[in-house]
Amino acid sequence: DPNVALYTGAIPDKKFLSNSFDHSAPNTDLPMIKDREQRCVTFDPAGNAWWLNRSQICHDGAATKTKTKFPFDGFALICDRNGRLVSVDEKGLHRFDPATETSQHFPFEKPQKRLSENSRFLFEDSEGAIWIFGLEGLICATPSQDGYRYEQYLNNPANLHSLSINTVLSVADDPLEPRRYLWVGTKGGGLNRLDKQSGKFKKYTTEQGLPDNVVYGVLSSLTPNPASKDREAFIWLSTNKGLCRFNVRTESTKNFTIADGLQDNEFNSGSYFKTRNGYFIFGGINGINIFHPDSLRFNKNLPQTQIVGLQVNNQKMEIGQLANADFGTNNSVSRYHEIILDYKQNLLNFEFAALEFTNPAQNQYRYQLVGVDKDWVSLGNKNSIQFANLAPGSYTFKVLGSNNDGVWSEQPAELRFTIRPPWWASWWAYGLYFLLGAAGIWWYYQYLLRQRFSEQEKLRLKELDDFKSRFFTNITHEFRTPLTVMLGMSDQLAREEKDEPKRHKIGLIKRSGERLLLLANQILDLAKLESHTLKMNYIQGDVLAFIRYIAESLHSLANAQNLILRVESEQAKIVMDYDPERLLQIVHNLLSNAIKFTPSGGKVMLRANQEGSWLHLSVTDTGVGIPPEELPHLFERFFQAKNQEHVSPSLSGRAGVGLGGTGIGLSLTRELVRVMGGEITVESTLGQGSTFLVKLPVTNSSLFEEKMVEIPKILTANRLPAALSTNPEPDKYHILIIEDNPDVVEYLDTCLKDQYHLDFAYNGQAGIEKAFESVPDLIVSDVMMPFKDGFEVVQALKNDERTSHIPIVLLTAKADVQSRLTGLRKGADAYLSKPFHQEELLVTADNLLETRQKLQLKYQQQILAPEMPAAPVAAVEMEDAFLQKVRAVIEAHYPEEDFGLPQLCQKIGMSRSQLFRKMKALTDIAPSDLIRSHRLNKARGLIESGAANAGEAAWQVGFKDQSYFTKLYLEEFGGLPSATRK
Repeated sequence: DPNVALYTGAIPDKKFLSNSFDHSAPNTDLPMIKDREQRCVTFDPAGNAWWLNRSQICHDGAATKTKTKFPFDGFALICDRNGRLVSVDEKGLHRFDPATETSQHFPFEKPQKRLSENSRFLFEDSEGAIWIFGLEGLICATPSQDGYRYEQYLNNPANLHSLSINTVLSVADDPLEPRRYLWVGTKGGGLNRLDKQSGKFKKYTTEQGLPDNVVYGVLSSLTPNPASKDREAFIWLSTNKGLCRFNVRTESTKNFTIADGLQDNEFNSGSYFKTRNGYFIFGGINGINIFHPDSLRFNKNLPQTQIVGLQVNNQKMEIGQLANADFGTNNSVSRYHEIILDYKQNLLNFEFAALEFTNPAQNQYRYQLVGVDKDWVSLGNKNSIQFANLAPGSYTFKVLGSNNDGVWSEQPAELRFTIRPPWWASWWAYGLYFLLGAAGIWWYYQYLLRQRFSEQEKLRLKELDDFKSRFFTNITHEFRTPLTVMLGMSDQLAREEKDEPKRHKIGLIKRSGERLLLLANQILDLAKLESHTLKMNYIQGDVLAFIRYIAESLHSLANAQNLILRVESEQAKIVMDYDPERLLQIVHNLLSNAIKFTPSGGKVMLRANQEGSWLHLSVTDTGVGIPPEELPHLFERFFQAKNQEHVSPSLSGRAGVGLGGTGIGLSLTRELVRVMGGEITVESTLGQGSTFLVKLPVTNSSLFEEKMVEIPKILTANRLPAALSTNPEPDKYHILIIEDNPDVVEYLDTCLKDQYHLDFAYNGQAGIEKAFESVPDLIVSDVMMPFKDGFEVVQALKNDERTSHIPIVLLTAKADVQSRLTGLRKGADAYLSKPFHQEELLVTADNLLETRQKLQLKYQQQILAPEMPAAPVAAVEMEDAFLQKVRAVIEAHYPEEDFGLPQLCQKIGMSRSQLFRKMKALTDIAPSDLIRSHRLNKARGLIESGAANAGEAAWQVGFKDQSYFTKLYLEEFGGLPSATRK
């Protein structure tokens, strides 16, 4: 109380008049503490006692000796620095102002659960913040204009810097840095240090030297250090296993037990107190301990540690029994230089002692066996250690000892010993084992390799082939369900839709679905052929008429390529058994491939003749031919020839004729021919053409039937989008689309035409030429195209200074990482994989164009600067080099009166339109404006420096007309040349 009297709940009838509790008087001042429910007592600055009585706060005036009561809630009570009474319950804080006799409630965001019954619950730190504990976690209530701002800290197992456990029993300010750190004692989570600035907790447990992880009370102290002028900062912790003094600076501990005079090793929750004159009081199960931290004296003697005994295999070793011992006058084992032991002597017991006898029972020990332990291992008071089953090797045993107050010896006692291995485990024995084993393994491996290599390779290839077949069969079956819905719904929409543009788009969807369905059917047929489950449906009829029907369906395709497609036969009619559906697949694949690889103006010839009991079919073209090294692999599944660049652009994307194909058509053709009992061969001369020969047996055992299989309609020629109009809209960006697939071109046209001005090229070579001609703002290019692929397009355009600035987006079905890296290394600015979303394409285009606008500002500032900065040669990019080249040409010729845009174009090596679009794209400045600006800036510099007057400056920078120079100078700088010099 204000009179420094002490009160206890254990003896409520008395008040104690001294810290030693040896003088007492009857308790007439605070009789309320006799009631357990009225023990929340505090004093205000005036010395008035306040306490909680259920739902009331009671007041005992020190001067008036009157008692008053006010409604108030809570189960804990403190008086804050402003003289206001603060309490807490599960719902929030309650504050009572004695001056106005009014109370306020400041609720939590949600009610909290009470986790402790005997906690103090409230603590006000050095900055006036109130810390609430004993509920869930730790809550900081920071005073604000409206009351308090709450911040709750809870345990998060995923966050190593969170509170260690949600049950908090005590808190205290850091004695050195109270504004930054708060110490938190928990129930089972050890000691926590909260960094108030970062909100992070650091944990200390028994692993760091605490006697127990239950910390009931925390009190802080600053103790004078006799060895220095500084004061040592400690916090004192009461636990379930003694009292701990924790150094907040070195993070070291000194633990006290009942042997040091404690009432018991176990203390009570909430029973800790610091008196006004600095005494600490901790209450436990057998009484209290009271002391002043500054009055404690500790043993500072540094003990020496010695190894005093050694037992090997439970036999005490004498000095004479230890080989290679360094015998000194001291018989302690610590004097031994090194001990050599046999491999059977692997059970060792060491005994050691700290030579400090003030209280030897409290001496502590820790050891490290170098070669086994990475860190020091604490032994507590135990002064011996045993090691069993030590493996052969070299070891060093180290031991440190401390005195009764935890002062450790500076140098450890050491003993080095070696356990020799048995002869069969020596290094030379292991070397021999290794050589013998390696030789045996090598011989056995070579034997297995010779015997099983061929068999394993066959098995691997078969498993791989089976896996691919199963995979493609399963995924093809899965394709058919959504394709059924797509084709069915597109048919319904086509019948119901009257708007022609919409019908055209529906037709595009239907064609794509039919193309995918045809591919799925081919994969299924291959799988059936491999599993021998494909059923042939033979009919008897005129096979020659059916072959002519197939060829007629491809005439429009051949005409679109400007090819001659003819069918020849020596017979007028060939009647035999055949499967119409499978024969259609064979003939269609061979003819479509011939058309695909035959350039415009060529010829494709189909011959059909019966020779004896065999039908001979041959398909001959005058196309590009097949390289000889590829002929053996031509009928392998998924094999694709390397002459894809010769595919006609007008045929790309058609079913069975698409660029690059799938590598299925010829493989399926060969398998179908084999199932029919025939054979297929190929002859080809590179650059002259190819001939595919098919032999099928002629039989006449099936029912005669005139049946024609319907030819798929997906071979109908596709319409290409119209070319770029001659009067483009000036406010739209110009995008060049380089794509060989007509359907994709049409889709890109619908995606971009509303926002951009579009131009089209249908192969890589045409795209490069058109880019040089028109210098677009952005290029969207496919990768797999005839004549030149997308990578070659990027390389050609990025390495030409006319087009190096143009952003290029590669758009392709090759979405693997290697293809992406190849495109980006060539200089592509973005890489989108098919299928793509329209919004993804638009966002990519907008971002690239926006980036180019930012670069425009950068280059504009550089080109207009009085001196353009020169980058190191290795760091100069093509655009920087181009601008430096333009700047250098202008710098060299600006004094010439007749130097203008034509002369600049000639020096740079570009046409007017190319240079204009290049400069506008890079700097948004026309070349003629750049020349004029450069001259005017040079004139201004001459005038400002006094090197020339206005007339002389005009003449020196290439202006012969003084009035015209003055007019341009006024427009550029807003003032007359004469005013500049003044």
